[in-house]
Amino acid sequence: MKYGVRACALAMLVILQACSLTACSGQNNNVARTPFPQKSPASSISNDFSKVIPDKKFAACLVSVLNASNKGFPSVKASKIKNLSFTEYTTKYQNCSTNNLQKITSVEGLQHFTGLISLDLSEFKSLKELPQIESMTSLTQINLQGTKISDISALAHLSTLQNIALSDKSCNLTPLSRLSPITISAQCPTVDLSPLDGKKIQIYVSESISESKARKSAMTGNTVAIMKAAGKFTIFQPNQSGNITESEM
Repeated sequence: MKYGVRACALAMLVILQACSLTACSGQNNNVARTPFPQKSPASSISNDFSKVIPDKKFAACLVSVLNASNKGFPSVKASKIKNLSFTEYTTKYQNCSTNNLQKITSVEGLQHFTGLISLDLSEFKSLKELPQIESMTSLTQINLQGTKISDISALAHLSTLQNIALSDKSCNLTPLSRLSPITISAQCPTVDLSPLDGKKIQIYVSESISESKARKSAMTGNTVAIMKAAGKFTIFQPNQSGNITESEM
């Protein structure tokens, strides 16, 4: 599965020629940044900040991102941020190191970033759930690969989502049934694709998915790419005659 996740990310760059969910951030973000060597220890976080962001390691990281050391939580500034790429922050802020991010178990408070367009949580290896983020009414891209999030009901009302990358724990796609995304990466080896039937979207699945299941989804109008070894894909898609074609890439 390790190469599968990498292959999916590559596919979104090469095949779709779209902004990768794991790197589509950091642009148009005018928030003042603290240089990487400077520390913002968790002990410096104000009580007000910790009430909004209860996870200490997550709070410490956001203190650096928001340049809010020794201050209360800057709600207005947070609401104006367009992109949160924690993968990028691992090399910019010491409190956002890979080691710290992998230990974060809650991202409660994330819902205050109401202006987000892109959100990358792929470094949060211990994260099992999302807070209610329906307030992110402009969010178009979200990357949950690498997390342990299984319940994606928090995405159900985000009608602006276009590119969605899920963890290999997200097997129930029903919450996405009313959305109209462009691409979905569903890495669960037992994922049920039927909630996506008829959407005419591009779906990337793991090599554990049978060709018959991929073909069945393609018969409803979707293009389904099964990841194979060495970053290759077997792609099933409908042609103009309504027949399903199979190709390798």
